[in-house]
Amino acid sequence: MQEQFEQNPSLENQMYDRYDRISSGQIVAQDRVDPIIIPVVVHIIHDNEIGNISYAQIQDAIGMLNQDFSQTNPDAGSVRNTATAPFAPVASDMEVQFALAKIDPNGNCTNGIERRNAAIGTYDGDDDVSKTYAGGGLDAWDRNKYFNIWVVNSIDNGGDPGYILGYAQFPTWGSASTYG
Repeated sequence: MQEQFEQNPSLENQMYDRYDRISSGQIVAQDRVDPIIIPVVVHIIHDNEIGNISYAQIQDAIGMLNQDFSQTNPDAGSVRNTATAPFAPVASDMEVQFALAKIDPNGNCTNGIERRNAAIGTYDGDDDVSKTYAGGGLDAWDRNKYFNIWVVNSIDNGGDPGYILGYAQFPTWGSASTYG
């Protein structure tokens, strides 16, 4: 996200302006009875089965994500409430659920998982490699209709020590090429 802000300095101000409007009540969530269901597609790039996680692992991860968003996770009672992290008073069920997509962009049935055996896309994966078929990975599905997740064996950390376990950006900020 910092890279996005450096490329487009007004983006950070736009983001904080929106947050201010939300917190002041200028943007109000619509009343709804049922939770919002977000279709998820998981793009797995593996190297001859190395990193080719199972369907059960994916289901388990989505289950944990749903627990976190519904505030039913086992550690929900441990939400911080300090001066620098006053989250407990606002923690709640977001009324959002994630589910593996059942229909692909072409209208065909799917289990919401794509797999590709491509060593080039699985090690030191980045936006240019993992997130494009031409680069060795898998292309995103329409980001206005699906929540895209890529799974690779490692993520390029720019030569810094340590490991990057994952990264994301806010969906409304940044370009389509870095989404996911």
